[in-house]
Order: sequence, then structure tokens, then C-alpha cells
Amino acid sequence: MAEDRTFIESLKGMRIGGRYVVEKVLGAGGMGVVATAKYPELQQRVAIKFLRPEHASNEILHARFVREARLAARVKSEHFVRVFDIGKLPTGVPYLVMELLSGHDLADELVANGKMKVETALEWVLQACAGIAEVHALGVVHRDLKPSNLFIAEAAGKRLLKVLDFGISKESSAKVDGAPLTSTDNLLGTPQYMSPEQVRASKDVDARSDIWALGVILYETLTGKRPFVSDENATGELFAKVLYIDPALPREHEPSLPVELEAVIMKCLARDRGERYADVAALAEALRPFAREASHLHIDAVTQALTMKRSIPPPELDDPAPALGVATTTPDVKRSSGPSSRPTEQAPVTAMTSATGSRAREPKTSNKKAAFGLVAVALAVALVAFALTRPPAPMVASSPPPAASSVASSPPPVASLVASSPLPVVSSPSAAAPPPAPSAAAPPASVVAERPRAPFNAGIVKTTPRPPAAPSSAPAAPAAPAKPPSPGSLIEDRK
Repeated sequence: MAEDRTFIESLKGMRIGGRYVVEKVLGAGGMGVVATAKYPELQQRVAIKFLRPEHASNEILHARFVREARLAARVKSEHFVRVFDIGKLPTGVPYLVMELLSGHDLADELVANGKMKVETALEWVLQACAGIAEVHALGVVHRDLKPSNLFIAEAAGKRLLKVLDFGISKESSAKVDGAPLTSTDNLLGTPQYMSPEQVRASKDVDARSDIWALGVILYETLTGKRPFVSDENATGELFAKVLYIDPALPREHEPSLPVELEAVIMKCLARDRGERYADVAALAEALRPFAREASHLHIDAVTQALTMKRSIPPPELDDPAPALGVATTTPDVKRSSGPSSRPTEQAPVTAMTSATGSRAREPKTSNKKAAFGLVAVALAVALVAFALTRPPAPMVASSPPPAASSVASSPPPVASLVASSPLPVVSSPSAAAPPPAPSAAAPPASVVAERPRAPFNAGIVKTTPRPPAAPSSAPAAPAAPAKPPSPGSLIEDRK
């Protein structure tokens, strides 16, 4: 598009916010453009993400872009891309200033080195769990976890996994990296990693969909194979297998895997989400016996993030639209395969309000005693009704939960940090009803099949993966307030 080229060309050399000078554009996707920039006064480099000019006048997308920054600022985990600043160009185009990453993703690592040793694969998956736990504690479900969204950042001799791409938008007319999304509804994902409830487009997708995706990633990193495949990545066939056909057991591909570890993977891939691990803390704890001791720090971080979720106030959202790249979860206080619903507070009925909403007349003095008695009875009935209809409060684990933990991670939403989507994302129809029985369901047909990785990944510069080596597991220092990165720190640009 000529307008896009003009905008991209105009960015080079532009001073943003009076501080950042754009160096070059790294890439452009369906929703945004990402460029590298320098802060001359401090000699530091950052990444800047711009909303495309054609979307800047869209109030909903603009509000989501702003909310994305606010929510991103709430995430303190080192396993997520930091956001330093937010602003708007004179033309009205909003932008985010983020840290710049250098390294490659887990998909590149698999292509370069093949399947991984158990300790190496678990190190990366447990780092992903540590990041996802904090986001789940804020009530956000990623919904598109896959190796290409787990980025191995390299800085100061340390390799740290970052969870990328909360860019699954609920816009039915949006595009992701140029791939059109079907307009039947707004739930998205990558077919090979989508849970059965995502395939069925259930509106109450929760944190256990991310558990499913982590199970697929475990399967793939440990065996070199995906559990669900089809000829030419035919989406309909993939969805049919996800819904109805059991995958081969991991040990059929890799006999050296411990039987108990195979059981952990298959529990993640249970079609009935009530049979999966209730949260990432339960999954991380189940992986403890197979992980190297240094990786146990990530397990402790997962538990800490989830046990703190009651102390984290919900983000302030000033527009009713869902956050960009966010699916809010539904609180769940017990394992159940049935649909869960978001609890809503019901206004208590008072005896001083009539059925029409008018105030009851004040009784005469001679009848006050009887009237007060009636008021007391009515209040008691109202309180009992309120107590019986009020949803139970979610339970929060106070210690590392066992594999059958009942903690559900769910509350309000957070948003996309980097719009990187190497594998195309697809949409699937939504349904408020619980998932249908196999005999009554048919796999969706109008979905975009996975294609080779797209050339654009916002804000990332790719480096060649190293030969297999033990990942760094140094204890993570307590999260400090976000500040501009050091001159040589994180950033990346995907070609």
C-alpha cells in the first residue's frame, strides 16, 4: 500500500517524543510497524511499536493499544518484554517504546539442534511457566503459546526466555501479519497448539488452554514431533484430530523418556480440561522430579506468582472492549469439565424498594412496630437470597500445589507486548454453550491453515542458534522497576 510505504519512509530519522530518534524499520504487520530507535542523550537503543495510521482513527483499536501499554507495565516478570514509554505522534498515531531483544526463538532452536535433552527442554518450559504464571494471575490467557513465541534472549552472557506475542486480537476484521482472519468470530490461535475448547470456540477458554499448549511444546521439544499433524497442515484435519483422535504416546517417538514424564505430558493433553493440571503451578510442580536443581527456582517463582494473585488489584480499564491480544478467563474454584461463568455481583433487594422501584411509604406511628418487623423479615430473606446466589470466591493456593491442585488462574486482562506472529493465527467460531459431544460436533472449516513462518516479527533481530548447551539457570533477581535498557541489552529483529 502506498500509504504504508509513505508512513514507513517518513519514520526514518524522526524524533519521537522529543527523545528517541528512529534508526530503521524492522518490519510491519497487519496492525503495526516496529522500528529501532536511539536515545541520543543516554546512548541507548530501544524498539518502538506504532499502530498503523489507518487504524489510528479507530477508537476501539486505539483504546486497546493504550490499554496494552498500561497492562504491560503491570507485568514485572523478567520473562516478558518491558515497556518504557507510550505516546502519540502529531498525526495521532500511538506508539509504545519497548526493550530491544537479541537472540532467537525456541522454534529456531529446534530446527538447528533437533529434539532436546530432558533437562534443557524443561528449563525452557519452566521459564515460560514462570512468565505465564504472573500473567495468569492478572487474569490473562495467552491463547497462542508455541515455540516461535518463546524467545531466547541473549544479553551479558545470559540466555533468558521471553514470552512474546499477546497479539491475538478479537477484531473480526483484523489481520495478523497480513493473513486475513475469518469473520465468523474472534477467537484465534495456531491450529497445532490449540486446545479442544479453542477449536470449539468456547467463550470461557481459561488458563488450562495454555496448559494444553505447554503440553504440546513439551511433546515437541522432547520428541522432535508434534502430537497433532496433517498432510500439508490441513486445518480441518488438524482440528478433527485434536477433537477426536488420541496422539501417539511420546515414548513411541522417544523411548528413553521416563514413563512418569510421559504421563505429565499426556495429562496436559487431556481433552477434558477438568482432567488437566488446574494451573501452571501444578504443572511446574509435576515437572520438578525431572528438572535439574537449578531449574527449581522457576518452579518456586510460578507458585509465588499465583499465590499473590489476591493481592493484585485488577487493572483499571476505561473502555469496555477487550484488550488487544487478551482473553479474559473465567474464575473456577474446582476442576470441572462443565462451563464456568464469570461471577457477577447481584444488587441486594431491600425492603424499602417496591417492585416498581419506588420507596415504600413511611408507616403510621401506630403501625411502626409491625412495620419494623416486616422490614426485618424482608431484609433477612434478601440477605439469604443474595448469599445463595452469589458465586463462590476463587481459591488461591498458599503453597506449591500438587498435580491435582484446584487453583484456577483467572482475573482481568493484560495485553500484547510485541506483535510477532511467525506462524499464522486463525480464528474459530465462538459458542457460549459448553463443548458439544463428539457425535454432535464437526471441526470448523473456514480457518486459515498454518503456513511457513512469516518474514515479519515485530521488534526482534534474529541470531543463529547455538549448538545444544545447558541454558543459564542463575537465580533471577527480584524484579526491579522498569528502566531503560543498558546499551547492549535486549532486542531483536526477525527477518
